[in-house]
Amino acid sequence: MSGIFELYTDNDGEYRFRLKASNGENILISQGYKRKITAENGIESAKRNASEDARYERKETVSGAHIFNLKAKNGQVIGTSPLYASASGRDGGIESVKSNAPDALVVMVPDDLIQNFEIIRDHIQNSTDSRIQRRIAQAKSVADSLPDQSDIVKFGLSNQAKVELVAVPSAADDVDRILAIRSELISEDGPIAVLNRRYSGNPNAPQSALLEKFVSRYANELRKDLEDINYAVLFARGTRLLSASKTAEHNIQTGEWPDFEPEEQEALDSLIALHGALIMSTPVGRGLVASSDEFEGTPDTRNQEQELFEELAEMVSEETEIFEAETVEAIQDITTLIEIDPHPTRIRTLRRLLAGSLLVSVCIFPKD
Repeated sequence: MSGIFELYTDNDGEYRFRLKASNGENILISQGYKRKITAENGIESAKRNASEDARYERKETVSGAHIFNLKAKNGQVIGTSPLYASASGRDGGIESVKSNAPDALVVMVPDDLIQNFEIIRDHIQNSTDSRIQRRIAQAKSVADSLPDQSDIVKFGLSNQAKVELVAVPSAADDVDRILAIRSELISEDGPIAVLNRRYSGNPNAPQSALLEKFVSRYANELRKDLEDINYAVLFARGTRLLSASKTAEHNIQTGEWPDFEPEEQEALDSLIALHGALIMSTPVGRGLVASSDEFEGTPDTRNQEQELFEELAEMVSEETEIFEAETVEAIQDITTLIEIDPHPTRIRTLRRLLAGSLLVSVCIFPKD
C-alpha cells in the first residue's frame, strides 16, 4: 500500500510534512524546516529509511503512552508518530509507516494546483488497469471516509467500486425552498417542459441545436431524487446553459438567427432566474460565492490551469475502469472552457476544488 506525504506550512511559516496512511490517518509528523527544499529532503529520507526496522526508536512517555521516532542513519529524527495507548498499537503504526512511506505521493497543502495536477497525471498514467482495480477493491472499505475533500465537490466509490461524484447534502433549513423551486422548474407547465416541447417540435431551428442539449442535461440532474442531486454539477450545467443563451442572444442581435418565440424567451428567462435562486439555496452555491475570491492568479496562471483542467478531463474519460460514466460526463461539464462565462471566478473555484478532491480520491487508494 502507499499513502500520501502532505507538505505544508505551519502557523510560524515553517515547512512540515505528515504521512497519511491509505485510510487517511496521520501516522508520521515531521519537525519544522525553514526551507521547503529541506522539508522535501526530509520526505525523501523518510522514504529511504521507512522499511528498515532498526531506524525506529520505540518509546514510552511518563504518562504511559507509546510513541516512536523514525530516524535517519545518522541518528537524526525524521518524523514522530502520534501517541498510542498500547505498545501493540505503536508497533502497528510502525508497520503502517513501513508499508505506506516508500511509494507515497507528495502533495502540497494548501494545493499547489499545477504540481498536484502533474501528480494526478503521473499517478494515473503509471498505473496498469489491473493495479487500479486492486487499489479500488482495497480502498472500498474506507470509501466513506476519504480525507480532506472539499465540502463543495466530493468523490466516493460506487457499488461497482468505481470513483463517482457524490451529492453534498442540503441543510435542513434549505429543503423546503429547494423543493419549491425544483417543482416549479420540472412541472408539466414549467420552463423546462416548455423548452423541451419547443425544441423537439423545431429541431432544425438554430436555438434548438445550441440549447436543447444543455436544457436536457440540466433537467437530467434536477430530476434525480433530492438527496442525489449534485448541486456542483447542476451549477456547472446551469452556467453552460446561461452562456449558451448569451450566445443565442448575440446571434439574434447580429441578425444571424431569428428571434426567440415569446413563450421560448419567457421560459428561458424563467429557467435561468430559478436556477440562480435554487443554487443560492444550497450550501454548494453559497460556498462557491464565499470562496470565489480565495484563488488569485495571473492570466498566464489561469490559462495554464485551464489547460490542466482539460487534460484532467481527458485523462478521466480514458479511465473507464476507474470512473463511472456519469461522473466522467459531469467532470467534462465542470472543466471544459465556457465561451461566455457569466461566473468566471465561481466556475474556476469549482474546478480547483474538483481537482483537489479528485487528487485525494484517486491517490488515496492503496498502490501495489
